[in-house]
Amino acid sequence: MPTVASARLLLDTNVWRYLVDAEQVDRLMAAVKQRRARVVVAPAVVYELLRTRDAVLRRRLIRAVTLGTWDRLMTEAFEESQAIVAVIRRRRPGWLKPEPDLAAFYRLRADWKGNFGFWRRARRSPSLEGRFIRELEGDVFSRASAEARQSRADFEAFQFHAMKLTGWSARPRYPMPGWNGTDVEPWRFQTCDVWWAGLAGRRLSEIS
Repeated sequence: MPTVASARLLLDTNVWRYLVDAEQVDRLMAAVKQRRARVVVAPAVVYELLRTRDAVLRRRLIRAVTLGTWDRLMTEAFEESQAIVAVIRRRRPGWLKPEPDLAAFYRLRADWKGNFGFWRRARRSPSLEGRFIRELEGDVFSRASAEARQSRADFEAFQFHAMKLTGWSARPRYPMPGWNGTDVEPWRFQTCDVWWAGLAGRRLSEIS
């Protein structure tokens, strides 16, 4: 296998399970070191492994993914929020506070960086950290499953093989900041509504 400088590997939870079951984590470490590659671990992967019901297996999995030799990513929420702020700073700088209070931001960011905070808690007390996650998430997975089943039922009557996915456009039914009055792809309005709900706590239809 040729050496690939700076190659980064993001492994799925199923791969981590295979490596742990086969006791091949040390071999992975040796392989990426030899090939000058890096293994990156996303917090979402750690979260999924923390939901493992078998306490012994959960500890083995978490110890594998939290090794200090891996590159630890920030959360998807952090990366997406930073991208939004960057766009706002470029396109709508007036929306930003001139002197924002960033104390909470810096505190939360520090909790995800380096060898401390979340990563250390997960490695040292996976059962406790897993319980915190379950308490925060509540019945989110049960609701997601119910919504998925309902969506499948709603679309059973459609013949998707006969539908064209190009040429669709839409207009919002209520005022939307930044809309210039032209027709837009339908998914853009729905996505904007979801983001607005996440940022402001209410959908645009509730604000208008």
